[in-house]
Amino acid sequence: PKNLRSVGLFVEPTDQEVLRIISSVPLDMIQLHGDETPERVEQIAALTNLPIIKAIRVSGREDIDRAHDYEECAD
Repeated sequence: PKNLRSVGLFVEPTDQEVLRIISSVPLDMIQLHGDETPERVEQIAALTNLPIIKAIRVSGREDIDRAHDYEECAD
């Protein structure tokens, strides 16, 4: 269906890995599940020009506070 989006799931990918995948698979967005920093998220967004979803592990309040660091770089 037209309303479905393809999402590539990555864990701490290198630039080469991301480029190889997006050149082979038409993705609508990228979801990051590793320990990527906000700076790395920005790099991947600039490299791919795709929306980024950043998964955050939450085990306590400090993790929720840390999630705010991604507000400007993740969609």
